[in-house]
Amino acid sequence: MTPLSDVWEDYEAARRGQAEAALPESSAWVEANAGSGKTKVLIDRVARLLLRGAEPDSILCVTYTKAAASEMQARLFDRLGGWCVMEESLLRERLAELEGRTVENYTHEDVGRARELFAKALETPGGLRIETIHAFCGRVLRRFPLEAGVAPGFRELDEDASGDLWEEAFRAMGRRVVRGDAALVEAARQVAEAGGGKGFSALRALLSRRAAIQRFVAGAGGIDAAVEALRRTIGAGTVPAPRIIEQAMGPDLPREKLRLALAGFAAGAVTDKKQADLLAIVLAEALDADDRFAALQKVMFTQKGELRKTIATKAVCAKHPIVLELFATDAPQGAETLRIQEVKRAFNARLVFERSTALLRLAHVLFADFDERKRDHAGLDFDDLIETVSRLLTRRHAAEWVLWKLDGGIAHVLVDEAQDTSPAQWRILKALTDDIFAGAGAERESPRTLFVVGDQKQSIY
Repeated sequence: MTPLSDVWEDYEAARRGQAEAALPESSAWVEANAGSGKTKVLIDRVARLLLRGAEPDSILCVTYTKAAASEMQARLFDRLGGWCVMEESLLRERLAELEGRTVENYTHEDVGRARELFAKALETPGGLRIETIHAFCGRVLRRFPLEAGVAPGFRELDEDASGDLWEEAFRAMGRRVVRGDAALVEAARQVAEAGGGKGFSALRALLSRRAAIQRFVAGAGGIDAAVEALRRTIGAGTVPAPRIIEQAMGPDLPREKLRLALAGFAAGAVTDKKQADLLAIVLAEALDADDRFAALQKVMFTQKGELRKTIATKAVCAKHPIVLELFATDAPQGAETLRIQEVKRAFNARLVFERSTALLRLAHVLFADFDERKRDHAGLDFDDLIETVSRLLTRRHAAEWVLWKLDGGIAHVLVDEAQDTSPAQWRILKALTDDIFAGAGAERESPRTLFVVGDQKQSIY
């Protein structure tokens, strides 16, 4: 059984850690496990910022879900509301506990200012800024629609509304395939073939990467240029995947040498004879090139795709040097071992490229239709909110104006559940907080702060 003194010591250490994390004048990045009091620390920090004189609308607290935002706001208002009606002596004790001061340090005026915070928070236009990143982005876009290039009267699409438009676009693409759009028919065939009947589910999975894919296509200069950029990135050649195998098992196949090796294997032990059977398949011209290529790979590769440690018995290797000349797996490797490894690399690269291209072409058409349907409804979905604000805050001239306007209102940024904040969301938060640590922003008499809390073990990514 753990001694009570050790438990109390751990408890006091946790309390000290929470108090240090809630210090309002310093920025902090905190990693805390579930149930360790992250929400309490966030509320303590906001309360201490308000007690120090920060305006309610100068504090931005970004949470992951609407439920979390509502919970935090309710708990904060409950605390501030409690201060309004609390006995002065008890309130002094609560304030002293929160700020790490003595009860005697609080004057009657200090207590009065603490009681006023509830009304001050309620009267703040728009209320306390405890919200999801999507809600924040919606608010920014409504304030700067022209700078962001969105319709001033846009509406935010929830997951259901966005999902309905996505399904409409998906069905429309299917109709184009049925009508015989050649490029889409071939792309659809490859996707369906690669997915074994479930290939189109990959398109749905790509929805979460829509913005990145669209940036890639736009940055390349169009879909055809993007396909070529993809080919270079993957390292694929220009020969189609089936032709690579046909060439390897046709004109490039060293038939005479393979016949000699087959004879050598056939003269050996049982394991050698199995190798001879494989080479017999390789040399059977009537068989499909893919089947023959699979048989040739089995001569030198295990089922796991690793090079075999032993190709043939010692007797066969000694009497028939052609076996090692072609199939040796130790350095120096045999000619066929080297050739087939390169064929596999080229084939796999080309296959990845062809399947990725098929997905990219379908996604390009699908995403364009999806975006058009959203424009027809003057709607922005959650991803649009994030990407549009991210571009707005990182596009040079517009960003300078928007950030200057926003900086006048946001002095303290608190980020909850940081482990679930996506890269695009971090770009927004970085743009908002860069000035905190540089130049005049770091030298203000009333410093701006950043507080981040999360737990990597709970990450959804």
